[in-house]
Amino acid sequence: ITGINNSSCTSYYASNYKNTVKKTDSEKDSTNTKDGNVTTSTVELKTSRPGVTKTEQIKTGYSNVNDYSKYLQGKYHYVNTGTTSMQGVPTTVSVSSAFLQKCMNDPEKAKYLEENLAAIPDCAKSAVNGCLGTLTNLSYKVDENGIFRWQYLVQMIQMGNSEREC
Repeated sequence: ITGINNSSCTSYYASNYKNTVKKTDSEKDSTNTKDGNVTTSTVELKTSRPGVTKTEQIKTGYSNVNDYSKYLQGKYHYVNTGTTSMQGVPTTVSVSSAFLQKCMNDPEKAKYLEENLAAIPDCAKSAVNGCLGTLTNLSYKVDENGIFRWQYLVQMIQMGNSEREC
């Protein structure tokens, strides 16, 4: 199954995402601490299950994309590290450096990114469980505007054991 935003894991966060600095209720109530320029905020993040949130700490205020990317890789080992395995399927997760640049100093964008990065393992599980063939590859990409796209490559067994991309 190959597609853009056509799976059960469609980012419902994206529809609520706004390019504003207006703080959400959870951000107004968040706890902030600073270490140099880096601010740690305790916020409520949405999860892949509707109506369920979790309290997490997010960090912003990094002086360069490399440091911010390392922070994200520490929390989400699968981000921008090449191919990893999720549910036994080779998987890549890549976030554009332009979007990382936007997120590293914007708590609202950082929260949006982390909500979606945290949901990827559940999306991979749903893809594997809902697949009518054998998943051969999963790919999740975040572009410079924060739009999540994914691609699932499936091996379908038909008469003659032919392979095709769906």
